[in-house]
Amino acid sequence: MPRVIQNKEKEKLDLLIIKLSGQKHAWPLVDFCRRRKILEQCLANTLKYAPEWVNAAVEKKGLVPETTAAAEEVLAGPVVLARHLRLMITSLRQIEREGVPRCEGPLREIPNSCLLASKVFPLNRLDRIAFGGIEAEVWQAPEVTRANFDQQRARVYRAGPAAGRLCLVLGAGNVSSIGPLDVLYKLFHENEVCLLKMNPVNDYLGFVFERILAPLVLDGFLGFAHGDAKVGRYLVEHPQVDTIHLTGSDRTFDAIVWGAPGEQEVRKRTGEKQNHRAISAELGNVSPMIVMPGKWKAREIEFQARSIASSVANNGSFNCNATKLLITPKDWKQRDVLLDRVRALLAETPERKAYYPGAQQRYHRFLDAHPEAERLSRGVKESVVPWTLIAGLDPECGDEICFREEAFCGILAEVPLESADPQDFLMRAVRFCNERLWGTLSAAILIPPKLEKRYPALVDAALLELRYGTVGINIWPALGYALAVTPWGAYPGHRDEDIQSGRGWVHNTLFFDNPIKSVVRAPFHLPFSLPYFVTHRTAYKLSWQLLAMEADPSWGKLAGVVFQSLLGG
Repeated sequence: MPRVIQNKEKEKLDLLIIKLSGQKHAWPLVDFCRRRKILEQCLANTLKYAPEWVNAAVEKKGLVPETTAAAEEVLAGPVVLARHLRLMITSLRQIEREGVPRCEGPLREIPNSCLLASKVFPLNRLDRIAFGGIEAEVWQAPEVTRANFDQQRARVYRAGPAAGRLCLVLGAGNVSSIGPLDVLYKLFHENEVCLLKMNPVNDYLGFVFERILAPLVLDGFLGFAHGDAKVGRYLVEHPQVDTIHLTGSDRTFDAIVWGAPGEQEVRKRTGEKQNHRAISAELGNVSPMIVMPGKWKAREIEFQARSIASSVANNGSFNCNATKLLITPKDWKQRDVLLDRVRALLAETPERKAYYPGAQQRYHRFLDAHPEAERLSRGVKESVVPWTLIAGLDPECGDEICFREEAFCGILAEVPLESADPQDFLMRAVRFCNERLWGTLSAAILIPPKLEKRYPALVDAALLELRYGTVGINIWPALGYALAVTPWGAYPGHRDEDIQSGRGWVHNTLFFDNPIKSVVRAPFHLPFSLPYFVTHRTAYKLSWQLLAMEADPSWGKLAGVVFQSLLGG
């Protein structure tokens, strides 16, 4: 990274850091009442400035206003932020009264393990109806038991005020809610004041976020920085920055911790870090989706094909959890049927502007390795990466780019595995994910109900082995990002020398201290389209109704959500 910034810019950043550092010991002493009022004002601001937020993103990403694609900016932006703020307010109120947030769902022991799972969703009847049978649970680390379950949550508030810290948050440039959510986590879960360095890709949203989070900014608990890599380099090395949180690339993490690319390998061997600060990070994934065999009904194929295509196309595929690899049974009779339907749906999906830097270069690197790749859309403009399928990969290929590198553009790959039976296939697929694929952020399993009924212990056995921070059963695991009650982050255990998807958690509004993974489960088929489906006919109207409901739930607002969901097809 370039290392020099202008003196005037440096002075401005130094003054901001001095201001924030002056408040870092005061923030842990702020009481629950004031914290709730801050969040309540941020929630009101989210509703007030949501149209500006969405309109700015739609314009910059080259989307057609008021379309299904534009709805993604509402759903992944203000809707997610509003839900997090509301649930965090509730949790803080419960921590003040009862010591921990209320966790209504039952606890269960995971078979053949010493692990405990806590059901965290749905929270109430409104959730149950609005989300159509979707459920979620959080798996806890081995040290969490029924006896000490409450003692393993909200430790930051039970331990009493600690020494203050200033966290530099390096914001993401793709999904707009990431930066604000990362800041809220550091402030309210770890008691650290924050400096949010906006990513140059979505720096245009800084003015919106400063308005939404104004109570924190005005009190000196949050600041914003703007600029290029030179500014980022100056900030990560600033002596008054205590900790760092990064959402982005493992290459950026390595540059911060280990120095320039030419120095990194030597430093990693010797353990000589360039930056010794505590760093949490979320760094992407080659996101797999394991497709279980069985006799799928036509409507099930259609529903899951829509989910797969949408998980690729959402946000132009510039998502750390975009599905990048389908793992299929080689001899499954309906393999080609499913793939053909995914092909058709992607071909029908309007192309997106490739707004994220480097997309064309990454795309052509994959095409150089796979000239047989199928372009499913035209992609005639330089500003577009076409939806592309690379099918029939060799699972034994040791240097397969689709296994070791995240495409971060509109590419979907598929690898068929030999298998003797469904149980054998699933465990082979799990081993393949753990041993061959880069990253541990999120994965998915699609399993028809008849097959799961035939092998009732199979899913838990696979979940026990899968080393991923969030696993979706019959659904795109990105929902784990949105639910707020589910911690979001890489599977624990990565070393700095091989950081892969990163370390630490965000979101987590139930304040679990020692989670190891989140599991989101959905019915194999639903009679309506989910809001993120690219085929949803009323997604834009639905997204604004979801925002109103998430900010202040009611049965009347739920009726509007259900109506638009049914109209969506």
